[in-house]
Amino acid sequence: MNTQIKFKETIYLSSKFRLILFFLIVSVEMAINCSSGVLSSSSKSIKNSLNFNDREFGLFGSFNGYGRALGSITFLIIVDQMNHKKIFLFFIFLKSMLLILFKFINNGYILILLRGLMGFAHMPPSIYIPIWIDQFGNINYKTVLLTIRQFVIPLGKVLGYYLCIIFNENEWKKGFFIEGIYLFFVCFCVFYSNEKYFNNKLKLSNKIINNICIFEYDENKNFNKKFDYVKFFNQIKIVFSNKIFNIENIIRAIMCGVSATIHYWCADYIRNYLLVDDSIKIFYSYTIAGIFGPFGGIFIIYIINNFIGGYESKFAPICLLFLEIFCCLFGIFMSLTNDLKLFCINLMIFFIFQSSALTIMNGLIIISNNEMKGIVFSLANIFTMLFSAGPFPYFYGYINNYYKNYGKTNYAMKFIIKIKCLNVFLIGYLNYLLFSKKDNNEDFNKEKFREININVS
Repeated sequence: MNTQIKFKETIYLSSKFRLILFFLIVSVEMAINCSSGVLSSSSKSIKNSLNFNDREFGLFGSFNGYGRALGSITFLIIVDQMNHKKIFLFFIFLKSMLLILFKFINNGYILILLRGLMGFAHMPPSIYIPIWIDQFGNINYKTVLLTIRQFVIPLGKVLGYYLCIIFNENEWKKGFFIEGIYLFFVCFCVFYSNEKYFNNKLKLSNKIINNICIFEYDENKNFNKKFDYVKFFNQIKIVFSNKIFNIENIIRAIMCGVSATIHYWCADYIRNYLLVDDSIKIFYSYTIAGIFGPFGGIFIIYIINNFIGGYESKFAPICLLFLEIFCCLFGIFMSLTNDLKLFCINLMIFFIFQSSALTIMNGLIIISNNEMKGIVFSLANIFTMLFSAGPFPYFYGYINNYYKNYGKTNYAMKFIIKIKCLNVFLIGYLNYLLFSKKDNNEDFNKEKFREININVS
């Protein structure tokens, strides 16, 4: 009887070099989010220099969201077709060239198009980073590494605000140029790094000898297989046939869309409604809310995990409901106050409950279909980009532009919070569906998934 050999050879990778490579790769996540902070903090000078109104400025955010959706779809198709190092390098290089090109173009609508292409180039590296951490990260510190990766996203936006303080208000494009130069430097470093540190087929063997980790070459993994479109679209059909997933998807889309819109329009709102035009005050206000908010959310999730056992607990949807209620309450307080300090405090607490609620929501979506976890979360991200994170910044700008003529400079913020409040009713309905268990969607999906695998094979 012939036994199949799973691992062909042993490869030694330095733990120190992998840690250096980790910080280099994670710095990419910070850099590619820097431009979002630059746009948000420079809203006034951008609108003046390009002769844009709020509606046209909103297109910067919306085109970026649609570009990210296209980038997510592209990565989903090519991730098993190409070498991961080549994917990472190509999209980082594309992003760096677009950022550098951004500095030398003055036509507003071409810049909006470039912003959409930047969103397209943003997503594949952003999705790949946690994959790299899972494959090459130290097995005892993967959770810490993933937390660091999550933290650098708001840190990148804060860095964008800071760059706008360093440079003259009319030189906001310099932030894009510096980001592009840095990404080009990362491309250079990654290009000359050893191929084995990005090898798709390596698997950690849990052995460490003299600070050298032992990896094994997985012979059975085939990353050059042809993408199966029939199976892919059948899986999409099954995922969206799950009623619970559809409700959860809408809830998550509203969460992400409202959060992305507030991040994007925050500085503009402070200037036009709170009448604070001091860049340093705006920087500190956003930094406090944008950094301490997500950290507070991590703390709340830690408490919830200790008491109910994480998002797989039957009490997780109830916790989600209460977190969203508190999030909406502080969102309402935030939209009603005209004092910068009160606004900053309410915004920070809003982000605390928002980030903790989103963490639970992500977990509920993943476990909505245990047979297809990867594609479920990918589809949820694409849905969010297409239907909330994409259009919401434009809708905010359109509403703000219209009602500003009537002296209602905070109507758009109130409107976006009203949309957020819809989630309370949707989460209540989700709780009803989960606890009533009228139909066993999980068993149905498992059976359908097996049918697809049998038919395609």
